[in-house]
Amino acid sequence: MERVTFAGGLAEADRPEVERTFRQLLNRLEDRSAELELSVKDRDQPGMKTTLEAKIHGLTRLVATSSEAGFTDALQDVSSDVLRQVNDRVRSPRG
Repeated sequence: MERVTFAGGLAEADRPEVERTFRQLLNRLEDRSAELELSVKDRDQPGMKTTLEAKIHGLTRLVATSSEAGFTDALQDVSSDVLRQVNDRVRSPRG
């Protein structure tokens, strides 16, 4: 989990939930040099926005955002979106 930096709206107490939710993404990135930055704006309020930015060696910068109201749902949303983007870029020769 050292590759996931908390940029705002999160506490260290959130790390276990983030780790569980991002497990598939982190496993996919296991053999790559990657940095992930997670932020949550207006947490637990209407209009909460969750953003995951991924900097992965050899790929363009990837960004996923979610407006899901639930924290876990938002984590799942951004994680699956970045995972999809990684898979798309790896399959595409343009990176």
